[in-house]
Order: sequence, then structure tokens, then C-alpha cells
Amino acid sequence: MGRRGDSIKSPALRGIAAAALAGALFALAGHLGLIRAYGTVLPFRDQWQATGFDLLAPWSEGELSLANFFTPLNDHWPVLTRALSFALLRVNGQWNNLVETTLNALLLAGCVALFLRFVLPGLRGWTRAAFAVLTGTIFALPITWENTLWGIQSLVYTQIAFSLLYFGAVCTQRTFSRAWWLGHVAGLVVLFTQHSAILAHVAVAVLLAWRWRRRDGDRRVALAGLGFAVAVIAAFIAFFPSITVTAALRADSWELALDVFLRQLAWPLPHPAWAFVVYAPWIVWTIHRLAARRIQSPDAFILVCGLWVGGQAAAIGYGRAAETFTFVSRYCDFLSFGWLLNAACLFRLALAFPQKLPRFALAAFGLFWLVAPLKSFWWETTESHAGYNLLHRPDINRRNLERLQHFYATGDAAALLNDPGTQHELFTYPPSLPPLLSQPRFQSVLPPETGSPLARPDHGRLGWLPAILLPSAPWLALAGLLVLGVSMLQTPRLGVASDLDVVGPTSHTPRTAFAWLAAAFLIVATLALSWRHAFVFDPAARLRLAHTPLEQGVFFADLEFERHDGGLHYRVAARGAVDTLPPEVRRHWYGTRLKIKPDFQGIIRSLPFPVRSDRLFVPVTGHPTFPGNGLRIRFLDPDTGAETWESYLGPNPGAAWNVWSVDTSAHRGSTATLFLYDGLDGPNGWLGIARPAQTDDPTFGDRWRALLRAHRAESTHHTLAAVTLLAAATAVSVFLIRRKSPAPTP
Repeated sequence: MGRRGDSIKSPALRGIAAAALAGALFALAGHLGLIRAYGTVLPFRDQWQATGFDLLAPWSEGELSLANFFTPLNDHWPVLTRALSFALLRVNGQWNNLVETTLNALLLAGCVALFLRFVLPGLRGWTRAAFAVLTGTIFALPITWENTLWGIQSLVYTQIAFSLLYFGAVCTQRTFSRAWWLGHVAGLVVLFTQHSAILAHVAVAVLLAWRWRRRDGDRRVALAGLGFAVAVIAAFIAFFPSITVTAALRADSWELALDVFLRQLAWPLPHPAWAFVVYAPWIVWTIHRLAARRIQSPDAFILVCGLWVGGQAAAIGYGRAAETFTFVSRYCDFLSFGWLLNAACLFRLALAFPQKLPRFALAAFGLFWLVAPLKSFWWETTESHAGYNLLHRPDINRRNLERLQHFYATGDAAALLNDPGTQHELFTYPPSLPPLLSQPRFQSVLPPETGSPLARPDHGRLGWLPAILLPSAPWLALAGLLVLGVSMLQTPRLGVASDLDVVGPTSHTPRTAFAWLAAAFLIVATLALSWRHAFVFDPAARLRLAHTPLEQGVFFADLEFERHDGGLHYRVAARGAVDTLPPEVRRHWYGTRLKIKPDFQGIIRSLPFPVRSDRLFVPVTGHPTFPGNGLRIRFLDPDTGAETWESYLGPNPGAAWNVWSVDTSAHRGSTATLFLYDGLDGPNGWLGIARPAQTDDPTFGDRWRALLRAHRAESTHHTLAAVTLLAAATAVSVFLIRRKSPAPTP
């Protein structure tokens, strides 16, 4: 880039480009192999809404307009994805998921190459090749199978691609060069991908504010970039869709949001405490570099990307905590970048501290850091979300095609609508499918495997692309190895420094180290002490406090259940008879998963309890509104004998829980009886409740629901306590070392 940015001279440039290409080829080979094994020509789920109904339905009727591309989808504005999907359809002549996912794989490979292009200049010797192989291998794993097999997930890859281009321009360009302007265009375009795209500008604003304050480069360039980022953030807040459609998935307590946030940072390890280990290299390296007068381009890129990934994890914690517990495959591409950034920081730390003792400590920690997640990588690849779903993917693909084939062969829309699998496997709102499937113009762009009478017999003008690329995955991996060998011949050896390898001095002293540790202690200690019942660590006691919170004016009804059978009344052991997760909460619940063979089907009811408040709150678990099941409450007036019934209308919490709020102001003085109807066997054939609470406070239910959900974050409660003690001990140790160290010689 010459004088416009940090220079990279040949042959180093050729070595970096070759290593980046090698990593991209490894990632591409993995994605193409996965598509070949589990891909399908038929779009499914949200593709039907984003492209099918929002674009192709009006297009089939000659009414498509630019506004259709800007229709929000689940709180996102996927303009780029819609434009790409529609352009592919027009060029290809067919709406083919296999073509889309193949091109998505090429897009992901480009993202990997971009990422390596900006990180590798900070490495040399064997570390460049090792990091390229590590990056390509991580992205070749099937952990992110949803993004790989689902054409609509180009929205993830376009967000990553334009974010990396934006970061690269900001981090490498110190003048108003053409690359600087193009990077900021990418920063504008990225907004039309996903809602979380704005996090790229937040990360950039942090770096540029630091650069402006430290006079790192031309302050006018830093100020212009900072002004652009702030203006985009303000415009995003003012004009972009707010989170409304998926609002029910948001965290309803800061404890739960923090827990999910830490679990994402801990990827691929399952416990939130691992977040502090996984991100230790990035945190240490960032603090080390922020004390310098100037940040080299690779380090600036690592800093910005780390903030960006952390923002993605925080967005998941805030926006998806009610549903997300561990890892969802469509988020794991972002999390992969975070893990790899920390690996790069380990290499950078090793280059910055060549002394034997620090290097030995770094090597020991690095070995532990790399080995610790190996089992988790294996689990996330072969079991967990990916393993379970990929096992069933071929059958789902086959059934979806058979549904459309049957529709076109018979014209029977009822079969399509009455099939319960249509909603779960093909599209969430089946009644809208038959009108679209009946449109002649739409039929003409469907793949021939659907049985559409107007489909072209091949896979379109671009059908050759998956036909050639998908079987070539092993050869692409071999090509990656060959290119990697070329890169190693062009890479400077360890110990041979280049202009970008120089780390540069910092102003860190034991005093500043103590200050950072003290700040960390204060932050973590504040979080730990703010936790509800912060000093109660016994799991049984915390469970009891969650299910029967001690609040003034709140009364809990005792529960015992009986069954009526042939005129006989007898007690049943309903306590713990639920499949609620985690298993340790079940002792606080009562349900119909009775220890009876075959699976219990019938009605159990609680013993009556008096109504003494205006509101009744009933924790609910299982499938009370699934066809055949039910949950009802009967109010009986003791004076008149009049009965009043209320029914729980949903949703089905499954293995989680909800809180049912019932207005009992008209029934004070009556008795209440809860009836649990179990009409099914199998996985949906159970429901349960916990002890109901009575109070005059109508807001108690929301607080109680948040408290019950926050129990999932108990691991984070213990983690914060442990990290608080560790930070305190480390800060004290550094303080004592500083006190005992001899004064500098004048």
C-alpha cells in the first residue's frame, strides 16, 4: 500500500497472500464437503419468507418494487441477501439452494482470506503457516452447519466480509486514500445485512478515539473516521428497525444476559469461566498495546475484531438469552473469529517477549490454551447442535421435496397443510404456501426435484458450479497444502524482523499493571456483589430462593395431587415428574411424567387451596397447550357452589418454564384447584407446574419469571466470585512486588 498505509514488501507480501489463500482453501474444502453430504436444492424455513414471499410472490405477479428488498425480516434488514438471492435467480434461471450455498462457501472463503491478510503481517516464521492452517481448519468444521447449508445465511457472510473490509481500511490506512474511502463505503453497506452490523462501527469508534487522543497518525484522518462511525451509529438508532419481532427472546435479567455473553466468549468450551481463559491473550495483548504510542496495523485489526466479536457475544446475551443457552451454529462463525484472534495474540506475545522465562510461561499457557478445547471442538463437531441436526438433515431434505412433489402430483393442499412437519421443516406458516406454489411464474423457477410442472429440467445456467465444485473438496484441500508450502518459502524466519513485526515500546510499569488489576477487581466484584443473594452459594438454597422468593405480601400455596379413576380418589407422586432442565430443578416441580408404564395419560388435580389475593401466578413447564394436553384452574365459591374456569393458553415452555398470570380479584374467598390434562405419550406428553404464588402486586410475575430463568446463570455467579478473589490476590501480589523492588538508580 506504499506510503498510504503500513508497507508490506515482497517477498513477504507473496508469503502472506499464499498463506491467506491456503487457509481459505482449507475452509472452502470443508464447506463444500458439508454441502455435498447434506445440501439440498430446495430452499427452506426463512428463505421462503425473505426471498419467496417478499420477492418472488410480487415478482410472479409483476408487482416487484425496490421497497420489497427493504422489508424487515425478524428485526433485520437483509437487503444484500435479498439482492444476491434475486440476482442469482435471474442469472441462473432457477431458485436453487444448492447454487446459493455453493456461492456462500466461496464468500466465506473470501472472508477467511481477508482475515488472514490483515493478521498474518504481524506473524513470521512457522507461526504464519500454523495460524493459516489453524484458521482454515476451524472454519472447515461443520459446527456452523446452518450457515453452510442455508442459502439465506449469505447475510452472515456479507456482514463478515464488509465488516472485515471496513476494519482493514481503518486499521491500515492513515491518509485519505482510495482504500480508506472504499473501506468506509463497505462500512455503510454492511448495515444492510443483520441488525448486529452496527457493532462494527462501535468497535471502530473505540480504536479511532484512541488514535486521535494518542496522536497515532494523522489526527484529521482519525477524526473523520470517528465522525463517520458516530454518525452511522446515530442514524442506525434513528432509522433502523427496533427489536420487536424477537423481543420475547431477549434476556429479562442482567444475570442471564451476562451468563449467555460469557458462554459465547468461552466458545467452544461449555462453562462461562472459560471465557476468562479463552480471552486472556486478547485482553493482555490489548492492554499491552494500548500503552504504546502507536499501534501497528495487525494489532489494530486484532483489537477492533476482538471488540466486534465481543459485541456480537453481548448482542446474543441481550437479544437471545431467553432461548440460547450454549452455542447455536449460526452464531459460531463470529465466535470462531474470536477464538482465532486470541491464538494470534498468543503468537504476538511470544514475539514481543523473547526472553526465556516469559517465553517458557507463554509456551506452557499456550499449550494448555490449545489443548483444553480439543474435546469441545470434537463434541461440537460430532454431537451437540451440529451432530444432532446433521443426523436428521437428509431425511428432512427428502421429506420437504416429497411434500412439494405430492402437492404438484395431486394438487392436494390439505395434505401439505395438515402435515405437522411442514411447519417445522419447510416453512413456519404453511397456509401461505399453496397460493405461491400455484403461481405459474413461480413454478418455472423451482428445481426439477420439486415436481413442478413448469420447472426447467436442469439446475439452471449456474448448475455447473456446484456440479464441479462440490466433488472437488479433497483436491482443494490438497491445493491448500501446496500453496501453504509456497508461503513458507516466502516467510521470514523467526528472529528475522520486518517493519510490521516490530512491536514497539510501551509505557507499562508495575504501577500500571496494578491499576489494571485493581480496575478488573472492582468491575468483577461489583458484578458479583450485585447478584441476587450474592453470598448464598449452596445450590439447594439458591434453588429454593428462586422458586419461593421471599417478598412481602407474596404467599405460596402448598401442592398435593390426586387422581380420579373409576370414582376412586388417590394421591399420586407428582413431585419431580417433569422433564424440565436442568435436572436439579425438577424437585421443585409437579407434573404428569409419572412413573407409570406405559406413559401416563389422564388427569391429575391439586388439592384445593384458598384464594387470598388479587393475582395468582403459576409457573408452567412442558407442553400444556399441545393438542391433547391442557392446564386449567377451577374457582369454587364456597357459598354458592358456582364454578369458574380459566385455561392456560400458551406458549409451550418445553423443558424451560413460563409464568401464568391469573386475575383472581373476583374470586377472593373461593378455593382454587389446578387440573393437569395429559392426553399424549412421547416427548410432548407431559406438563407440570410449580408452587403457585398469590399477591396483590401485578408485576411480581415478570420478576419471578426473570428470577427463575436467571437460575441458568448460577455457574456465572460462582465464576464471578472466583474471578473476584483471583483478581484481588493477583493485584495484591503485584503491589507487594512493586513495593519490594529496588528503587531505580539515579
